[in-house]
Amino acid sequence: GWRKFVDAGTRKSVIELFHKLGIEPAAIFLWIVGSLELFGGIMLAIGLFQMAVGDVFPKTLAFNVVPLVEKPDPNGSGFSTEELKMEAEARKILGIPDLPVAATCVRVPTIAGHGVSVYARFEREIAPSAAREVLDRAEGVRLMDDFADEVFPTPLDASGIDDVLVGRIRQPAGDPHALMLFSVGDNLRKGAALNAVQIAELVVRRSAEGVPPPIPPPAWREGGRARPQVG
Repeated sequence: GWRKFVDAGTRKSVIELFHKLGIEPAAIFLWIVGSLELFGGIMLAIGLFQMAVGDVFPKTLAFNVVPLVEKPDPNGSGFSTEELKMEAEARKILGIPDLPVAATCVRVPTIAGHGVSVYARFEREIAPSAAREVLDRAEGVRLMDDFADEVFPTPLDASGIDDVLVGRIRQPAGDPHALMLFSVGDNLRKGAALNAVQIAELVVRRSAEGVPPPIPPPAWREGGRARPQVG
């Protein structure tokens, strides 16, 4: 589905990532400690009207939003290491090494699920209805986009399922080249082991059909736009 957006000529992407409290599965201990930290903060806030600050997060997470995921870029860019990785991954996945991408990542007090608010701009005009049609047909994507009837995705909706949910598709006034949307997914499934399984299944299926595996763009193969080393 995203290839259709690439064909429309993606020119710029501004992404806001809403990161659940947990760390990735490899750091399960920190996830447990972070969860306890959140629940402890909630109990303190309810019982004592105090805000707790723990050891995993630099600010109180209960009833709060913390604009830091991972750590500040040691090179002093003003971005976090998670934001830099997200920008690099967007360019690599879309196969557009020179795509301007700016990301802001924040921690929110949810147990599972990531949410992204995306503003994307394209070379050619693209209508929200066309985007809905593409996404509705895309494998692994579930469209939840009827804002008038309050149908839109939330992390709870995505919890425990493989599909990525997309909604709030709209166009900023006066810019027919741009789209805005909100998407959520269960990051303990999508983006982790599930991706490896689905990619392997796709390679096997295409191999049986005689379709060669995709070749990365030259800039990526030749190291012209290597992924930043951000720690």
